[in-house]
Amino acid sequence: MTYLRSMRPHQWVKNTLVFLPAILANDLGSETLVPSIATFVAFCLLASGVYVFNDLMDVETDRAHPRKCQRPFAAGDIPIRHGYRMAPALFLTGLALAAWLGPATLLIAVAYVGLTTAYSLWLKHIFLVDICTLSGLYALRVAAGAAAASLPLSWWLLAFCIAFFFSLASVKRLVELSGASAEVRPAGSGHEYVGRNGALVEGLAIGAGVAAIVLLIAYLLLVPSVALFATPLAKWTVCVVLAGWLLRITLAARRGAFQDDPIMFTVTDWVSWACFATIVLMAIFG
Repeated sequence: MTYLRSMRPHQWVKNTLVFLPAILANDLGSETLVPSIATFVAFCLLASGVYVFNDLMDVETDRAHPRKCQRPFAAGDIPIRHGYRMAPALFLTGLALAAWLGPATLLIAVAYVGLTTAYSLWLKHIFLVDICTLSGLYALRVAAGAAAASLPLSWWLLAFCIAFFFSLASVKRLVELSGASAEVRPAGSGHEYVGRNGALVEGLAIGAGVAAIVLLIAYLLLVPSVALFATPLAKWTVCVVLAGWLLRITLAARRGAFQDDPIMFTVTDWVSWACFATIVLMAIFG
C-alpha cells in the first residue's frame, strides 16, 4: 500500500477529464468508451510517474515540511533507489499504452509528460506562468480523450477548458495565500506568491471563471454536435450551476476553507456533489 500511496491514486480523479469529449458527444459506445478507459489508465500511469519523480526531486524539501514530510520517500517508507525504478517504469508503461491508442494520443501524452516535468522543475517557480501551465495540463487531458476516441475537439470546448481550468489553477494559488495554507507553507517553497498578489490572483480566478461560462454558453448554443443537453432549460441550468460552483470554490479558497488542490476539495464537498448531480440529471432528463 505504501508504494501505491506514493503514486497518489487520489489524484487520478483529474484524469476523468479524458471522458469529457465522449460524454458531451453523448457517445459512450464501445468504440469510444474502450479507448477512453485506456487513455484514463495511461494518464494515471503518467501522472503517477510525474508524482514519483517530483517527490524524488523534492525529497529534502519535503522532509522539512510539516505535512509533506509524511510522503513515502520523505518519510523513508520507500527506499529512494526504488523510486528511481518506479518513475521510468510508470512513464514507459503509460507511453506504451498511449502509443497503442494512436500517434495523436501518443503525441499528446509526450507533451503532457514534458510539460509536467518542466512544471515540476522550473515553471512552477514563475509567477503566473505556473497557472497557465496547470490550465494547459488539464486541457491536454481533454484533447487526449478526444484523440483516442476519434471524436472532433471543438475549439469552443477547448477554449472553455482552458478558461475553466485557468480559473481552478488560480484558485489553487489563491489557497496558498490563505491563512490555512500559509501556516503550512515553508519559506522558500518555490512559488513566487506573496500577500500583495492575493487580489490579483482572485481577480484572475473570477475573470477566467466568467470567461469560461460565456464560452460554455456559446459552445452549448452554437455547436450543433452537443447532444447531451437537449433542451434550452437544461443548457441554461448547467451554466448557472457551474457558475455558482466556481464562485463558491473561489470564495472558499479566499476564506481558507481548504489547504490544497480545489479538485481534491471538490471530492469531499457535498455542495459540489449536489452541483454535479444536478448537471447529470439535466443530461439524463433535460
